[in-house]
Amino acid sequence: MLNIRHLVGAILLLHNGLTKILAESKDFYELEKGISKLSQKVSSQMLIWTLEQLDLNLMNNRDRETWEVIGFKEKQTYAKTGDIWAINRVEEINIGGDGEKGVKQGLEYFPGARYRLDPYHLSKNLIEK
Repeated sequence: MLNIRHLVGAILLLHNGLTKILAESKDFYELEKGISKLSQKVSSQMLIWTLEQLDLNLMNNRDRETWEVIGFKEKQTYAKTGDIWAINRVEEINIGGDGEKGVKQGLEYFPGARYRLDPYHLSKNLIEK
């Protein structure tokens, strides 16, 4: 639906925004906040272009004997693009599993993580001992 001009426009918007954010951010919090706002801005612009194209296609492909265009009205919508999850904001990591070596290696990857046996293997270990 989007043509190449829209895609190039989105890439340039993203590039210019990232360049500015990287140059002006004083700490990681500002960097995260800037990237979050930028991604929402780019997503919003792409949604606008997509809806404009869809509207144009509907208008051009309508049954002209039945439907007549009598005017245009601007509308506004709100779309949340999603939350960003950052590992540096996580306060507690629990790794659950069955006791296998591969699962326990997650403790090395996430410093401060706690390992917990899943309920089935926990009850099995309690019964065996």
